[in-house]
Amino acid sequence: SENEELEEIASADLKFMLLPALLGAMTLKQVDLSRRREHLESAREHFLRFLKLCKNYGLGSFQLPPGTSGEEEARSPSASRDPAQPNLVAMAMSRTAKIERYKQKKELENKLACMSSSVESRTADEDQIREFYILQIQKWISTSLEEIESIDQELVILKSRDAAPAGPCGPSRPARTPVKPFILTRNAAQARYGLG
Repeated sequence: SENEELEEIASADLKFMLLPALLGAMTLKQVDLSRRREHLESAREHFLRFLKLCKNYGLGSFQLPPGTSGEEEARSPSASRDPAQPNLVAMAMSRTAKIERYKQKKELENKLACMSSSVESRTADEDQIREFYILQIQKWISTSLEEIESIDQELVILKSRDAAPAGPCGPSRPARTPVKPFILTRNAAQARYGLG
């Protein structure tokens, strides 16, 4: 429920918050190339639903990807007046965010690996189970942000491919004249008699 606080969710039920992210990951694994764009858009929606859910519960400090809500776009650096610099600032912020996410993800994976055996063997107490699932959610926040960025890049490529005129053999190249083979020689006598 949207009016619940994170503390009100039972520790055993926290794992169900991962469902939209897992659905997004499974949707990305679809291999039907004729429906690739549809699968990408569907996976993006699953990941966004997961991220919005996490944001509502205050899990993790992250910004939703650009173009997902009006208020996020208004606060982004690309809303400034100088048309040349916002891209540089946005690129630098994006790179820094990616590096930070990568470090956090590796740290989370290490913590999860340590906790995994006790949770799976059911020897963990309530607090450990809760921490384990919150760490899982935070790991999937990072994964979802990465996947959305990747999906957006692939969608741009697919849209440009669909917009390009389709030729029977792809892009045409001018015909090349055949090149006469040549032999490297040490001296003039070898060259005269064709000895290499």
